[in-house]
This record gives sequence, C-alpha cells and structure tokens, in this order.
Amino acid sequence: LSTDEKTSIQARRRKHLSLPPAPGRPVYVEHEYARTGALAYLAAWDAHRAKLFGRCERTVSAMMPFDAGFSAVFDSLKIASDAVGLRCRRADDIWENASIIADIVSLIDRSRVVICDCTGRNPNVFYEIGIAHTLGREVILITQAEADIPFDLRHLRYVKYLNNSEGRAALSTTLQARLTTLLSNP
Repeated sequence: LSTDEKTSIQARRRKHLSLPPAPGRPVYVEHEYARTGALAYLAAWDAHRAKLFGRCERTVSAMMPFDAGFSAVFDSLKIASDAVGLRCRRADDIWENASIIADIVSLIDRSRVVICDCTGRNPNVFYEIGIAHTLGREVILITQAEADIPFDLRHLRYVKYLNNSEGRAALSTTLQARLTTLLSNP
C-alpha cells in the first residue's frame, strides 16, 4: 500500500494590519495559512494475476446515459448486484465533488466491477470505459444493439438485452451469474 500526498498551502488572511513603510521600518506582512491538499491511498498490483486489489469497495458502477429510458435498465443492474452482495451506483446518485467527472472517476476507482451500457454509442460511456480499463477494473459491456459496440471493443464479450420486462429480467440473471464468477476469482 502506498500513500501519495499532494500538499497545498494557501494564505487565508493577514494576521495584523499592515503599516505603510517609513524610514527604518520596512513593510512587514504576516499571514495565517491553511494547509490543504489531497491524500490518496494507492492499491497494490498483483503482477502474477495481473489484477489491481486493495482499494475496491463492494460496489458496481453503472455507466449509462443520463436518460429516463435507462431507469428500468439501472433497476435491473441493481437487482443483479444486490443478489451477489454488491451495491450498484451511478454517478448521479452521488455528489462528493464540485465536478461531475471527478465523481465519475472516483466511483469507477472505488468499484470492483463497472457495467457500461453502450446503447446509443454515448461518447461519455466510452470515455468511462477507457477510465475503467486504465484503472484495471473488470468491465462488463451491455447493449441493446450489437452495432453499438465499436470496433475497438468488439474483442470483448458483451451482453445483448431487450429493453422490455422479459429482456431486463434476462439481463439481470446473466449479470448475476457473471458477477458471481468475477467475485469468486479475486
């Protein structure tokens, strides 16, 4: 385990009023300072298994367009995750940072598995897939249409589903089986 600290020191306010300079008296300004920054705990890398471990929570990230048409799909992902003891979250469920992308990266970083819905070829979802791959997370691709999986990702397996009650139930069952397999192989 490694700790990385990026410190930042910022002058907050003057301790005393400044007096104008005079002969034999230079201007002296004294400030109160605040020490801030970011502290990150970095995970360990198992070179034998080529896996990143030690930082992940029992969380599944759901990366999909922020559209009401995907609410029922997200509910199916939550059902599958709950069944194997994982918590399924989307970035719009949290607000930890001022920037939404910071919340997305943080969520992916803390997740054991990232499920990405490629339906509609949303560029943000593809960006999030790249982040998840960079961080070494297990990524499960899902889609309603095979044509929505771009050439660069076609070498990866994906789950095709229908966005109706039977299709979402089948998606949930398939994802539950895949999540169980992933959890049994740390």
